Amino acid sequence: MADQKNHESGAVTMTQSDLAAVVAAAVSQAVKAQNEYKDPEVVANKARMRANMQTQQKDNLRNKEYRESQCSHLRENNSSRIAWIDNYVASKGVVIREGFCMGCEKHFHPDKEGYMEMVRISTGMNGQGF
Repeated sequence: MADQKNHESGAVTMTQSDLAAVVAAAVSQAVKAQNEYKDPEVVANKARMRANMQTQQKDNLRNKEYRESQCSHLRENNSSRIAWIDNYVASKGVVIREGFCMGCEKHFHPDKEGYMEMVRISTGMNGQGF
């Protein structure tokens, strides 16, 4: 920095690049201070919202498990309420039949429990729709 004081006015002269460096340093310090400050009210609100979301997710999972446990996946005439769909898995080059209960929204996959029992039960619709 060209620190040359004018003896008469007490002014300091500096080059444009020196001024740019001083301003950049000041802005950097101001931004750093702003980013370090955390409003306690905002932090508390975020923590409360996170806790509420986790509670809601646990409740949703518990309700889903309860619905699935109470559903027989059968209609009144003992036909299956499962909607079956054949999905082609390109990575394996095979077609996998998966099901979805229209009553409780349970997903039936060949790797999951209960699949073999449900895939054997007729939907009783014979292509007539729902």
